[in-house]
Order: sequence, then structure tokens, then C-alpha cells
Amino acid sequence: MKNNVKKERIALLDEVRGLCVVLMVIYHGLFTLGWYSDVAVCRTLFRFFTPVEPFFAGVFIFLCGLCCTLSRSNLKRGALLAVVAVGVTIVMAVGFPENAIWFGVLHLLAVCILLYALLHRVIARVPGWLGAAVCAVLLLLCWHLPVQYENGFFGIRGLWEVAVPYRVVQCEWLYPLGLGRIAGTQGDYFPLLPWVFCFFGGSFLGRYVHRLPDVLKRPHISPLAFIGRHALVFYVVHQPLIYAVGMLVANI
Repeated sequence: MKNNVKKERIALLDEVRGLCVVLMVIYHGLFTLGWYSDVAVCRTLFRFFTPVEPFFAGVFIFLCGLCCTLSRSNLKRGALLAVVAVGVTIVMAVGFPENAIWFGVLHLLAVCILLYALLHRVIARVPGWLGAAVCAVLLLLCWHLPVQYENGFFGIRGLWEVAVPYRVVQCEWLYPLGLGRIAGTQGDYFPLLPWVFCFFGGSFLGRYVHRLPDVLKRPHISPLAFIGRHALVFYVVHQPLIYAVGMLVANI
């Protein structure tokens, strides 16, 4: 679906997205060097930063949803991302089966963008503030739903919990939703529940982004803005480079 209105580029969004990409590269680098190259300090740093990793991942996903309101063709954008996501899955499954990516952040974003492209006319009828508020509540309630690494439940821990039925957990085809469990180890994993609500929360608030003051629309940190504009390229390239560096360090 193409938007007829020409959209302006907002440097702040590129810079924040670029910062998220840089932090993601560092985080993945710490994991690779820590466990594949046996660098103890990297394992320590990885564990230290693990609690805040969902926050920066969430900011990245939120911004992607927000930028749907600025894109000229979300259908084309989502289709391209889906092709890249499938390519990443094939490469990782063949080259690094112990760290295969069956439904990572690229798969999540591709599905979400395509959903937005198909449903944006319906979404446009919902007030932005209301849609964002509902998404925030659903994100909170679904935060502990993914069952791949723990017993998932709907609700708020310690207050109100509804466990995912065992029969549902056994349905492997529900893995992309976060409700089904598959055997083996996985690398990057971002199921639709709860992250779809983070994405669409951004898409609802994206309607108000034009109200940002002009000072935030101008670039301030050019390197971060550049990385943010080419986030997909950096994501695809960074993993092979990190593994190459990790193998080099392991052999020294």
C-alpha cells in the first residue's frame, strides 16, 4: 500500500535506531566471544547487560512500527524484509545449526509490517492515543507468554496468571506466536506475542511524530543516523563478521 503524502525524514528516529543497532552488535559480540571464543570477561559483561536487552530491542521494534506511518510502501518493505529473514534462517541453519534463527527480529518485523500494510485502513479508524494505550496494556499482559524458555502465562506475575495449556505448548507450529515450543537451541527469538503490541503501539503513536520540534528533525550524530538509515544491512552483515572475529580470537 502506498501513501500519497510525501513523508519527511526525521533524524532523531534514525539516530535512536542506529544506537539500538550498535548496542545489538555489541551484545551479540559479547555472546559470541564469551561462549565461542571462551573469553570470560565477555561472558560476565553479557550477563550484566542481559536484563536491559529487551528494553533496547523493544525501542527498535517500536520505532519500526512508528516508521510505518512514514513509509511510502509498507507492502514492499515487509516483503523485502520477509525474503531477507528467510535467507538469514537458511544461512544460520546450514552454517550455525546450534544457533539457528527460526523466528527472529527480522521475521517478527516482516510479519508486523505486512499486517500493517493490510490493515492500516482499519487501524486508521482507531484514535492513536487509544490504540497505543491498548497495546501497552496487552504488551504488559502478554509479556510472560512465550513458552520456549519458561512456563508461559497470560497476566501479571504474582497478581493474576493464566497458564498456557500444555496442549497448546506442544503445538510446534505456534512457535512464531510464542505459544508453542520446539526442540533444540535457537539464537535470535522474538515471537509475535508480546512483541506485536510493541510494534503496533509505535504505529499508533507514529501519527503524532510530525509534531516533534524541528531541532529533533535535524541530524546531530551523523554516524548513528547513517547506521539507522541502513539498519537492515548492518543487521545482516554483523553476525557473519562477529563469528569470523570470534573464530579468529579462538584460534589465537
